[in-house]
Amino acid sequence: MTESEAINKLPILDRIRKAEIFLGVSRREIAEEITRLVDNNDIKGMQNLYFAYENWEQKGRKAGVSKEQIEELAKRNFDIVAQIADGFRIGRDAFSAMAYTNNSDKRPPGKITSFYRKAIVFNPSMDNSINN
Repeated sequence: MTESEAINKLPILDRIRKAEIFLGVSRREIAEEITRLVDNNDIKGMQNLYFAYENWEQKGRKAGVSKEQIEELAKRNFDIVAQIADGFRIGRDAFSAMAYTNNSDKRPPGKITSFYRKAIVFNPSMDNSINN
C-alpha cells in the first residue's frame, strides 16, 4: 500500500489534519461527514472538523493576508459545503445540491447549515468583513 492509499483510508478529520498543500478530501466527503455529525448531534465533532479545515487554510496563508481574513474565508467555505450537504439531503445528486445552494439567500438555512453555524458561532449576515 502506498502512502497516499494509506492516508485515504484515514478518517476525514485525520486526513485534513495531515494535509499539506492539497486538502486531500473532496467537498462531497466533507458534506457527507458534516451530515453524519448532524445526524449524531455531534457539535464537538463539527467544531473539530471545521477547526482542522481552518488550520489547513491558515498553513497556506500568503503574506499580506490576515489570520482574520483566512478565518472568514474558512467559515464561508465550510458554510457553502454545509449548504451543499443540505442540498444533497433534498435532491441526492450534485445538480440539485448546487441549485439548492445557489438559492440559499432566498430561504432560511437548512438543518445542516444551521447546525454548522451554531457549532462554530457563525452568522454570515453579520460577519461580512472578508475583503474580496
